[in-house]
Amino acid sequence: MDEEYISFRGRLVHMAKPEPELVDEIELKDLVRRANSRTAQMFATLVLAFREEFGDKALDVAQKAMYEYGYNAGKADRARAKNGGLKEYFRVHVLEGLLRSPANDVAMDEVSDTKLVYHCPPGQCPNRIPMVWQEMGLDDETVEMLGTVYCLTADPANREAFNPKIVYKQDLWQPRGDPICEMYHTLEPDEDE
Repeated sequence: MDEEYISFRGRLVHMAKPEPELVDEIELKDLVRRANSRTAQMFATLVLAFREEFGDKALDVAQKAMYEYGYNAGKADRARAKNGGLKEYFRVHVLEGLLRSPANDVAMDEVSDTKLVYHCPPGQCPNRIPMVWQEMGLDDETVEMLGTVYCLTADPANREAFNPKIVYKQDLWQPRGDPICEMYHTLEPDEDE
């Protein structure tokens, strides 16, 4: 095994790296996928517990938090981009963001300066969001409500922060029971065009 030491908060930390032939790629992908699922489990558990304790006001607070989360992520995406166009959004948000983790599969349908369409294939989603909630035994209505708070709040905020001229819609959406999530983007032209 290769050994490496890194500095963390002023302390030397030992990091062991397994030999590549000892890591089963399929098993590793499954482990990462399950680890990423914890985010969706934790989100659902917290939102549902707060809703039970505080009523629907908890959903308003959760949406506010998810908007802030999405907006900040969009600003971070914009800071890494060369410009605010759709090709750059696809590069930083999807190619360098979503696809950095083996837990995510995204299919690109169209990418140009003025139009971007991509989708998560059936059963695929960042952090396996709707599938995790279904595996938790939550009913369809609860899965859709959680998806509204999580996805339909953070995703538009992300695009807004990246470039407010991006028009974003999502007609196909897994938390509503559709087989795929399809993200459709167009870029409003500048007023002088």
